[in-house]
Amino acid sequence: MADALLIKTLVVILASVCAISLVARIGLPAAAGYLLAGLVIGPHGLQLIATSDETRFLAELGIIFLMFMVGLEFAIPTTIAARRDVFGAGSLQVGFTVLIVAAVAMLWGVGLPTAMLLGGRNCNVIDRHHAQAIGRPGRRRQPARPSRAGNPALPGPVR
Repeated sequence: MADALLIKTLVVILASVCAISLVARIGLPAAAGYLLAGLVIGPHGLQLIATSDETRFLAELGIIFLMFMVGLEFAIPTTIAARRDVFGAGSLQVGFTVLIVAAVAMLWGVGLPTAMLLGGRNCNVIDRHHAQAIGRPGRRRQPARPSRAGNPALPGPVR
């Protein structure tokens, strides 16, 4: 059992390193590399990793590391500076997106609660896309760069 977990862990690490190297070359964040690795080696890809208790353990460990990465990139001064944009325009965008998607879903015969959930889910996807695509107004978007150690999986120095 321990050998199986070790092999699965090594497969995940190898796939992650390869995927992160690939996405770092095109300027995407390391999290996209982790997602790409999971898609490729998972049960819906090359099926190198099957669903099991060990896989669930690795997935939970991955969520812990993902939250750690989010914590490293979170900056309170930046969040405070963007509060008007986030709470003002962001709230309007979320509200209108939920209403539009829910209306379209209801036209297709989906019930109101399910339509509202679909609208909320689409807001989440749209907001993440816009946040990465446009960044802050007046600032030029910079490509991802490796840290001092040369590891593209780790963030660079905090500014």
